[in-house]
Amino acid sequence: MPLVKGSLEFVAFSIIYSLLHFSCGAPFMSLIGDAFGSGQRAQGRAMIRSLGNAGMTLGAGLSAVFLGLAATTFLAWAPVVNGVSFLIAGLLVIRLRIGRPKAAPVVLEPSAEPAVGPATAPAPAAPRSHWHAVFERGMPGLILSTAVLGLHSSLLATGIPLWISATHVAPSWIIPVLIGLNTVLVVMFQVPAAARSGESFTSAISGSRLAGLIAVAACCVLSISLWPDSTVLASLILLAGFLLLTATELLQNGAAFYLGLSLGPDERRGEYASAFHVTQILESIVGPLAIGAVLSGQNGSSWLIFAAVILVAVVVYRVVASRVAYLVVDDNRPDLVAKP
Repeated sequence: MPLVKGSLEFVAFSIIYSLLHFSCGAPFMSLIGDAFGSGQRAQGRAMIRSLGNAGMTLGAGLSAVFLGLAATTFLAWAPVVNGVSFLIAGLLVIRLRIGRPKAAPVVLEPSAEPAVGPATAPAPAAPRSHWHAVFERGMPGLILSTAVLGLHSSLLATGIPLWISATHVAPSWIIPVLIGLNTVLVVMFQVPAAARSGESFTSAISGSRLAGLIAVAACCVLSISLWPDSTVLASLILLAGFLLLTATELLQNGAAFYLGLSLGPDERRGEYASAFHVTQILESIVGPLAIGAVLSGQNGSSWLIFAAVILVAVVVYRVVASRVAYLVVDDNRPDLVAKP
């Protein structure tokens, strides 16, 4: 980043950084899968997300302080400090040795003699199937419907701030307040929400559908924010819709944590985690574009378009998700066994 001096270099840097950022999704999920037991993976992922949000809050606060004290120096050195922190974090992860089984000590009885015979052949490695996991039976429908149910992310980060900025129904200072409130709520409640919606395959389906219904209600609430003439009343309506979308985020994330960490056998966890991670990539690319196009009309009924789309995903999600039940591996559910 400090070497970027022009527009073309910035575009090249952004593309490379984005490729690295999105490609880290599968290894990250595989790391969590190895660090936690089958029944604790969703809650473990939720705990890491809560800590990550707390870290982002701390970082944003420090950035505000340093920008106020020495903006030019801070902007020049912030990428370098970030790079060093990434390097330190990477070294710490390597030292954790997660996923590397420890060799059990071999104990021989005094009278026992070592067995003589041919060495046991190592188990063959799982075949590489590349894009197979994305197009596995039921996966395309699950990826698409989960991406639609994940629209809450773009609605929170882009939709509501854009709506406030374009319509002026509420003062602009409410935007950082809402973002800070969302961060606090995620830190406090993401783990309990994951314990509810990420407990099992059934709870993940139910949690996702409930999250979708709450998102539909949130869009309906936000659609009436233009009606009142009072700024205070409009702000309260926006706050209600924002809180509903935050509840959607907590439940949907818990369900997604479970599915992303439970599809496919352990030796192919990275492959299926990467396939499921496509849901976030689709939502992060298409979501802001759709929000910018739909909400630019500054019409309250625009929110109802998103409500209708999410409602369709809620209706079909149970059928779509049930088609991948054979891929779920859960030590707490012996009846769910991945296909060989």
